[in-house]
Amino acid sequence: MNLYTKVSVLFVLSGLMLLQACVSPGKQEELGGAERPQDVISMNFKESYRSLYPLMATDNVSYVVLANMMEGLITYNDATQALLPSLAESWNVIDNGIRYIFHIRKGVYFHDDACFPDGKGREVTASDFEFCLTQLCKPGDNNDAFWIINDKILGSKEYYMSKEAGDGKVNSVSGIRVIDKYTLEVTLTQPYSVFLSILTTQYTFVYPHEAVTKYGPDHIDEHPVGTGPFMIKEVKPAEYVVMIGNPNYWRKDNEGNRLPKLDALALSFDPGMNELEELEKGRLSIIFHSNQDQVNQLMSKTEKKRFKALNNLQLSMSFLGLQHKDPVLKDVRVRRAIAMAIDRDELNKLLPEGSMVADKGVVPHGFEKFPYDKVTGYAFDPDSARQLLKEAGYPDGKGLPVFQMAFERLFARFGESLHKMLENVGIRTELVLVPFQDMIKKAYGGYVPMFRIGWVADYPDPETFLNLFYGANVPLNPSVSTDVNPCRYVNPLFDMLLDEAYRETDITRRSLLYARADSLLMEDVAAIPLYYGSYISLMRSDIKNFHGLNTKFDFSEAYIAREE
Repeated sequence: MNLYTKVSVLFVLSGLMLLQACVSPGKQEELGGAERPQDVISMNFKESYRSLYPLMATDNVSYVVLANMMEGLITYNDATQALLPSLAESWNVIDNGIRYIFHIRKGVYFHDDACFPDGKGREVTASDFEFCLTQLCKPGDNNDAFWIINDKILGSKEYYMSKEAGDGKVNSVSGIRVIDKYTLEVTLTQPYSVFLSILTTQYTFVYPHEAVTKYGPDHIDEHPVGTGPFMIKEVKPAEYVVMIGNPNYWRKDNEGNRLPKLDALALSFDPGMNELEELEKGRLSIIFHSNQDQVNQLMSKTEKKRFKALNNLQLSMSFLGLQHKDPVLKDVRVRRAIAMAIDRDELNKLLPEGSMVADKGVVPHGFEKFPYDKVTGYAFDPDSARQLLKEAGYPDGKGLPVFQMAFERLFARFGESLHKMLENVGIRTELVLVPFQDMIKKAYGGYVPMFRIGWVADYPDPETFLNLFYGANVPLNPSVSTDVNPCRYVNPLFDMLLDEAYRETDITRRSLLYARADSLLMEDVAAIPLYYGSYISLMRSDIKNFHGLNTKFDFSEAYIAREE
């Protein structure tokens, strides 16, 4: 049996067979013990997740899994981007935005798991958030997320540096304090306008210290424990994940019905799967990234009412990264020549269906208050590109090295097109096609001078894209891998604009500062935006109330409508 058959059969069938014994007690009562079809949604992703430990879950697939198993203090509405209470039922902001008091929701329990003495999940308290936020401030190979909070929470930097040095001088983060069982206080180093938005990310999800002690960060991939609507039933890393409904989940829908309404989610990770065929046969419920050809093909072969196509605007941006530590690429004239050599009309023919060519800066369309008219993108001008190379001392590209350009294999045609465009002005590249995780290592480790990176919003604020270029995130040692800012771009003026935006509470004024910062990135050619995310999804028509195709992928209220 080949891998494709093995995975698709194993992850769906094993999940469905196991679920017969896994219906929650509440649902058994509702059914009066009667048998009924199990409500399962199955999906496939072309790449596997990186990690199910929140501090290492830096990719979108990891987020999709974790966001249905774990929760944090705050969440947000995927459509409006408005912040909403989650495990903090309320909060207070005092001392001009320096101190935050979070009131933890009572009666929320961790998933039942063997990490607890009796196997039963215990109640979540303020101490759990203290533990997880402190974990976020610890150095080590199992934390790639410290950058998101570095020097923002009071004492976070000092704690990190002390732990890294092993000097024992700092044993806690001074800005994280438990007031009582259900009250947490967080003190910042200065006002930080997007702090609450950061608390919606997977990096700040809560998990029990018992799970870390029992399994360790290296093995929590197979034993993630949270408070979310679904909990792990079976995991085979790089092949599949089966999650079942959490019978003790705290949330209810607007009518007071228990959530989740689904019995399970089944996810496979198979780059070779024929997703259209699996959807048509009923073994897949959703194709997240489809195209119009697939839509037309499916609708022509089946009853149209069986399936539906959705157009989704995703807060994401893909860019050609340029290593600023490279001795040639550190010259802005060379970087600008690369930008002006790119024909976006040609790129548009290769984009994922529904995506749009990046006509502005690094902030994608979709933020209501962002003044996009204040930011100008790059024009296609090969003659000017050649002139810039001449001015930089490389007439017709003579004297330039052959730049390695790393692309994920899924984007091979895109990379080949860019290779030809750059060659047209005298810039030679060697296209390196690698799996996603290898490409990330090459880019963030500084091993290749050029690379394609995609970034999906971590939280609903333009700063999530601008922070990719914040200079303070660049390691002083150029040989050390970076957690963020893979271009290693450093400009004190850009950092100053972001710092000013952090302190600004008025969203209109803050958005203008963001636009100035984005314009500076374009002027410096910090990176070259290629396209903004948008995509077509195909799914069964009987799937209702599924929210979050833009960013969140939230199945907590989804259900399968059955004919009476």
